[in-house]
Amino acid sequence: MIELQQIEDHLFGKDSTSLIGSSIVTDVDMAERVMWQKEAYAMVHRYGRNKLRDELEAIHNKLFTESRYARFRRQVMRLFW
Repeated sequence: MIELQQIEDHLFGKDSTSLIGSSIVTDVDMAERVMWQKEAYAMVHRYGRNKLRDELEAIHNKLFTESRYARFRRQVMRLFW
């Protein structure tokens, strides 16, 4: 668990001692663990962005297709015409 915290500190720029940074150079296994942790964070980030995009698209579809939002649509469209 301590190693994971050290890797996170390194990835997020909080590693003031640079222990992981020097370990990456000398320890191939550590470099691989850091690489996989970085990839895991990237996947979580992409998932979050995709989820947010889906939610925003659902809101957009609701506001611009349901009849109860017709007044809102007209007001928005007037802003661009």
